[in-house]
Amino acid sequence: MLAISRMKSFISPTFSHFTPTLTKPTSLFLFSQPSTSSFVKVGPSQNGNFIHVQPAMHFPNSSASLNPSGACASRVEGSEGEIHVIVGPMFAGKTTTLLRRIRAESTNGRFFITPLFSDTDKSIVDDSNLDETMFYMVISIPHSDISNTIIDSGIFLVVRPRPRTQKELHRLGETLKGLCFSGRLAEAVGLLCRTGLQVESETYSLLLQDCIFRKEYKKGIRVHWQMTIVGFVPNEYLKTKLLILYAKAGDLDTAHVLFEKLYTKNLVSWNAMLAGYVQKGLEDVGLSLYYRMKQFGIIPDQYTFASVFRACATLAILEQGKQAHGILIKSIAIIKSNKDTRYGLDSIVTHDGEKLPCWPLADLSSFRKKIGLHAYNKLDVIGIDEAQFFGDLHDFCSKAADHDGKTVIVAGLDGDYLRRSFGSVLDIIPIADSVTKLSARCELCGKRALFTLRKTGETERELIAGADVYMPVCRKHYVSGQVVKEATRTVLETEHVQCVSL
Repeated sequence: MLAISRMKSFISPTFSHFTPTLTKPTSLFLFSQPSTSSFVKVGPSQNGNFIHVQPAMHFPNSSASLNPSGACASRVEGSEGEIHVIVGPMFAGKTTTLLRRIRAESTNGRFFITPLFSDTDKSIVDDSNLDETMFYMVISIPHSDISNTIIDSGIFLVVRPRPRTQKELHRLGETLKGLCFSGRLAEAVGLLCRTGLQVESETYSLLLQDCIFRKEYKKGIRVHWQMTIVGFVPNEYLKTKLLILYAKAGDLDTAHVLFEKLYTKNLVSWNAMLAGYVQKGLEDVGLSLYYRMKQFGIIPDQYTFASVFRACATLAILEQGKQAHGILIKSIAIIKSNKDTRYGLDSIVTHDGEKLPCWPLADLSSFRKKIGLHAYNKLDVIGIDEAQFFGDLHDFCSKAADHDGKTVIVAGLDGDYLRRSFGSVLDIIPIADSVTKLSARCELCGKRALFTLRKTGETERELIAGADVYMPVCRKHYVSGQVVKEATRTVLETEHVQCVSL
């Protein structure tokens, strides 16, 4: 009877209207009590204080930001900046990676690296990072293991199984995963509901993700009901999965209750609610949520702006759409050393021919003077290619990120052809937010190459050249290549001495 009463409480809950006020989080997951909060509508302002921008990679554009009143706000001096370092041997794709990261900054609004789960509660940080590619063999569970039916809700069957061993529960989880991976979602949900057993969080997550991906929202709701009946309390990650499920299913009341009960309201949960309201035709409520999100310091990404642009288009509020576009497009400048003239002085070029305009400089300290103080203050992102040639790299990056609030993305060689530290690139690693070590492919064996071998006999440290002089190699062929070069050099020097003596 307890299971029946809990089921009725879940099927007919009383939900509150949406409120942007964030309530104190609680660990309860079954909600049947009405909330006392009231709806506060924050409508979008019609203020048109916006300067139209023309985006350009090498010249600063608008740094406008959108606030709840619809007014533009300039960059706050001293805001938090970032430093990201990309290193590796020659031909590892450092410049390509630099351009890709810069594009991520200009289109996504922010770049950051963070693990999918925390060590404590597996809180969700990015739904798109979920990797569910493992394959499991389907193991059948005999129907004789299941005892009599105790409830038939009319939607799915709930049974009371006899106690299971840990091994049997593990087999059940593997079976459910195998059914999902083989495309048999309906069988997986049916089996879960018939057994009436708790499975691991990862199994529930896979089932919910499959329901969302296949747009089988009713099956996802059945999984949620089964979780409630067996007394399973989901963690933050699963709560966010359920929020996404109900938002996509159009059940915004339930989605809002789940949203309010989250301990950590991250960007994924905000985006799910925003998209849910916009798709439901509640564009003004969605924009109110967007303003609220920005008040809480959540930085929007491309998915946020997709919903915002759709809402602005539906409501025919052009100025607010322009202001949001001003946030989406970041002002970017790219710098390279004027020593590298292989592909022209005013462009950086990848090895596959991709080209972008840049500022060629002898030193980084001259950049602010070259671009102008007003344009520098409007910059959001600064990319630095061939960073090993700048002796003042540490001072520039430190000031730009720590004091000027810029995001600095640095690409360069971490070592020279003798595998010694090259320039100041390694000096900025202690102050970097992230470091990416790239590798190339060894030209001699095809294995992972982390070193650059100079094929010629020149000994100067700075020798700017391409594949005619350098090649990426693995450790084995770097060592053997250096031995061959030393032996050749010794033979040539010996022959030279003999010629002189004659």
